[in-house]
Amino acid sequence: GKRAGNTEGSTTGGGWKPTPSDQELILGQQTWTMIDTLIGLVWEPEVQQEKVYVTASQFFRRGMRSGHIRMLGDALRGAVAEAVGEERFDETARNAWEWFWRDLSSWLVRELDSLSAGVPDTVLRTWKQVNATVEVENLGEIFWTQVTYEAPEQTNLYRLPLRMWGFLFKHIVNMLVLSARQPERFYGELFDLVIRHIRYGVRAEFLNPMGKAIMSVLAETLGDAWDDVAIDAWKTVFRRVANSMARGLNLGANSVTHGLVSGNVEAFEKALSVAPRESRADWLCKVDCNGLAISPLYWAIDDGKLTIAEFILGDLLTIRVDMKRYYYGRQELFEYHSDLLQELASKCPKLVQVVLDGLMWHSKEKSGRKVRVNYYIADLYGDPSKNADVWTSPLAVLARMCDNETFTHPASKKVLELKWQRFGLKGFLLNELIFAVILTLFLLEHLFDIHQAACATGVKGLASSSHVEIALTAISGLIVAFHLFMCMIQIYTGKMVTPEWTTVIKVPRHLTNPWNILRLVSVVLIFIVYFIEDHCGDHSSRRGHLSGREGPSLDALRQAKEHEAHEAGVDAMAGEDFEVSGPLAIKAVVVLLIWSQMVQLTMLSHRMAAFTYSLGYMARDLFHTFAMVTVLLLAFASALSILREPPYDSFGLTITALLNSGLNLEEPHIEGLSWLSHAFFTLFSVGFISMIAILIASLTSTYEHLETEKHAYALKARAEVCLEIEDMLPIAWRQRIYNDLGFADPLPFGKDDLGPPGGIQFWELDSCERYNPDRIMRFTGSGGEKDPWPESIEVVTS
Repeated sequence: GKRAGNTEGSTTGGGWKPTPSDQELILGQQTWTMIDTLIGLVWEPEVQQEKVYVTASQFFRRGMRSGHIRMLGDALRGAVAEAVGEERFDETARNAWEWFWRDLSSWLVRELDSLSAGVPDTVLRTWKQVNATVEVENLGEIFWTQVTYEAPEQTNLYRLPLRMWGFLFKHIVNMLVLSARQPERFYGELFDLVIRHIRYGVRAEFLNPMGKAIMSVLAETLGDAWDDVAIDAWKTVFRRVANSMARGLNLGANSVTHGLVSGNVEAFEKALSVAPRESRADWLCKVDCNGLAISPLYWAIDDGKLTIAEFILGDLLTIRVDMKRYYYGRQELFEYHSDLLQELASKCPKLVQVVLDGLMWHSKEKSGRKVRVNYYIADLYGDPSKNADVWTSPLAVLARMCDNETFTHPASKKVLELKWQRFGLKGFLLNELIFAVILTLFLLEHLFDIHQAACATGVKGLASSSHVEIALTAISGLIVAFHLFMCMIQIYTGKMVTPEWTTVIKVPRHLTNPWNILRLVSVVLIFIVYFIEDHCGDHSSRRGHLSGREGPSLDALRQAKEHEAHEAGVDAMAGEDFEVSGPLAIKAVVVLLIWSQMVQLTMLSHRMAAFTYSLGYMARDLFHTFAMVTVLLLAFASALSILREPPYDSFGLTITALLNSGLNLEEPHIEGLSWLSHAFFTLFSVGFISMIAILIASLTSTYEHLETEKHAYALKARAEVCLEIEDMLPIAWRQRIYNDLGFADPLPFGKDDLGPPGGIQFWELDSCERYNPDRIMRFTGSGGEKDPWPESIEVVTS
């Protein structure tokens, strides 16, 4: 648009109107935002004032002063009247607007006048003087003395040495200075400030005595600089901050927060005893502080008050019933704490078991050896509409952050069982079937001579390949494309993680699974070796052919050699040294990789999966020991080689001799050697035997440890497979599977006795170690939803 300083303008409507400048447009937008916000806060005048403090600071920086407020009011009133129309802007509307603008304008005038008087500059200047002239220890002593005099009850809140009292004073005053010079930033940090003070046990009535102590410290440290201007400036700033703090403390400090601050479970339970039945779960899940909701559960966990945290979880997950309805806080717990399991697993893992226990109910009535079991695991299973990313779902948190024993709990086992039966097993078998087909074709091609079948032609790189080779190449290409597609999708969606072996590089989560890497390497090698081959048959040759140069086939070489040997009367293959060509070497490696993937089939059996886990776990102990043995072997082989005493004058031969000696495969040749070589052999033997002894002891200890957790590992490994497969499913399929489980339907506790929804019911044996028959608390009496639960209860048999 045109600048206001220009002579050009708009002539719409028959009259000339200047085009507003950019600064005027910004000021107009800020004014409109202020009015819109303050009208929305008309029932919260304290919050309105805080918004005015911020807006006045912005207006002042743009050149507005208190003398402009009357003109601003007239302009706003005229704009409102024009916008709504003269008929609708009647006397009632005008009176309402005047009432609204009267308070607003008085606040703006007061704040703009204080800014014009240099209150922020005065506060900053005098505080810099105190900082420059008073040591922190002396400041702490003065502050402690004044607090003891003005507010002795508050000294118990801050049990600190005098030096820390000095730093506390600096922190308080820095916040006051911040509120004067950067009100936007201060009010952005006000919530955390209020929460900290509530946790300290500070109450609103403590603020005025603390203010007197602060003013006394400033008066004593500033001396003559503590004049009327400084006094008015500091009182203005403290009054504003104290009002905001008092509002937050009054809203957030209630009986529940006091119980949290005290850390006393009995006090907390007593505060909760007056909660209406329908609101009890809400009281336990959120506390309003300064207009924002915080979680008492997370509060207790962050403060290390785990007994209160355990009480909150136990109370929320207790099933209660009166004469009218059931009450169960599971839904509120997970609704207000979407990251519940992650928080518990990272800060207090033992509470995860408390949650899992609270998601089960067992009937006391039996049918033979079986009882009715309700698993309230809808949130543990994870609604795809709320957990679109599989790797942030509750099951993923359990697999990634909790120990193996978590998966032995019936609730987590049931979630895993549902996912495994619905889609995990099918996806796993399909994946294994593909590689079983590859393995079968590979074996038929290279071990059973079907590669002599007719060769297909017409494709460059596959001109003389067999049909089996073409099939393997095509399948491998498709699998490579699939893995690359998964990696690209995860890169696009931000599913990048840092593997355990590095702290710098991030890779797609798909590549953190060693089985996926093994599969990808296998099919890439198959695709490469078959694509670069251009003839059927073997690729073996004599020495020098490993580089891949073409030569006659092994059969032709063997026939020619046998013919020559027959005529000469000698052994056909005597003295010959055959080497394997590059393609065949790759194929040999590939077949080992594919066979190793068949090991994952052991996951179908808990016993076999546990055995595989044991082998893998002990392999780590073997690796550590072998690494030390390798260092020992190289060290003594180097020392013996340097001595140049036959037959140990060659480094390679010395390594072989030491290894054979250590494994007792042959006696070492030590006759005629120097005393130093004898000493080296002796030290090596002692070190080698010690390493083996340590390895045996370590493996024994490891096996005993594994006996207690190998079953849990098998379940955890299966969970990771389920997550991998679930991540490949379209979100619509996942949602349909979730809906088919019927979590929205109420679960019965007995015939015609419908309880809360959110779970699934099974008949199971009563041998479960978590068996807790009918843990429902049943209340008699005529109380309703608005009444608190009675302190003394009468348990009614179901």
